[in-house]
Amino acid sequence: MSIRLKRTAYALGVTGLALLAFTLGARWAGASKAAPMAIAPQYPAVKASANLTPDQPVTLIQLQSTQQAAPVAGGLANAQAAVGRLPVRAIPAGSVLTEADFSTPNFAALVAPDERAMAMAIDEIKAVGNHLQPGDHVDVFFTVRKDGQEVMQSEAIRLLADVRVLALGGSAIGAKREGAAVPGAPAETNDKARSAVLAVPNERVADVVLAQQSGQLTLVLRSPAAQNHAIANRTVAELTGQAPRAATLAARSQPMPAAVQQIATAAPPPPRTPESGPARVANVSNESGVEVIRGKGQ
Repeated sequence: MSIRLKRTAYALGVTGLALLAFTLGARWAGASKAAPMAIAPQYPAVKASANLTPDQPVTLIQLQSTQQAAPVAGGLANAQAAVGRLPVRAIPAGSVLTEADFSTPNFAALVAPDERAMAMAIDEIKAVGNHLQPGDHVDVFFTVRKDGQEVMQSEAIRLLADVRVLALGGSAIGAKREGAAVPGAPAETNDKARSAVLAVPNERVADVVLAQQSGQLTLVLRSPAAQNHAIANRTVAELTGQAPRAATLAARSQPMPAAVQQIATAAPPPPRTPESGPARVANVSNESGVEVIRGKGQ
């Protein structure tokens, strides 16, 4: 075999090996792309970011949403589902929260002793574009329009600050499932809710009742970290000139001064008896007769 043929055969062999290596490399790269490394699934969970006290409503700042490599039996899917609920035991910070950690109180148990639950009509605007949820905290603004008589100009005031939303439509805080309906209430989603129940301070109930009759109430959503600045809450009477009846009743219920109370409770004096004395004779002319008034024993 000539040297030229040997060189040609050698070149063809090298080229074939290169093509084979290229083909094998392309197949290996395609197989690697087709079978990426499997990623372990993550499951939502809620942890306590602070120690939780038994029978004390849980707040949003005490909770932390996280992901778990394995699902937790009875675990909560998001932090909002635990807001306002009552732990049945002390729960240390860092614990994953489950349904078994909480009791299900009746609706009255959600109201503090110095609060009253009050319902108000809402629509999409008053409910923060239907983003309001049970357990949120809101400011309540009262709007009154000029009528030329009692109200001289249109104005809006902050009536209440940092008020809890106990329920929205048929959903209430403290339910075992987020969005679970209050017993006896029709099924209703938040985007169709037409009423909200607020935890109103007892001394402001009369103002809220009067405000609902005199103007329009609007709910403004607060951040969980919001602080109350030095903005005085005003009353409806300042705009409408109508003093709430509760204030009048409270004034009437104030104790009387001691001197007035002593007079009011003192026994009445005994009835006076006519004193005996000489007969009194009215000097009247004989033509008209004589009237004689005799004293006792005469």
